Amino acid sequence: MGYHHFHLGENIEPQGFATRTNDLLFAKVTREQFDVIAIFDHSVFDLERSANDEMRPERQRLWEVFHEHSSQGMPPGSAYIIPSMITTSGHSIHLVRLADEYSRIVRELDPKLDEKVFLAELYASAKQTVPKNPNLSWHLHVLDLGLLEGNTNTFFVFHYGQN
Repeated sequence: MGYHHFHLGENIEPQGFATRTNDLLFAKVTREQFDVIAIFDHSVFDLERSANDEMRPERQRLWEVFHEHSSQGMPPGSAYIIPSMITTSGHSIHLVRLADEYSRIVRELDPKLDEKVFLAELYASAKQTVPKNPNLSWHLHVLDLGLLEGNTNTFFVFHYGQN
């Protein structure tokens, strides 16, 4: 559905996460925006259905909210594309396409890493000079794809990922 869920605990665990709570805040999160969708209890993740094949009430409410947000501003009866289609591998189509794009970028740019002109332009974009022995490796920082330079710990982003 493209939502993140956040536990509403008031205490922070040693790993830096809030303590788990039964109540969860669902939000649509981008780099620029944080839109609260709704608060659900943890049963929203329960996939079991009732004897008459109905979803649990909290999960049903999540789907109702999802459809309401997905069709916002559309006239009743309109058709719309499902925003978060899932592939047979279980991944969202968006992430599959993102992986394809990352593969294309690596295939295109990796051969250029030995070219002095390419390296000069790359480092110039970060206002740095090319080190004598560049230590570049492909790296994902969260979902941002780029090259990490090990000597200076500089991350050259080639594609910003989701969020």
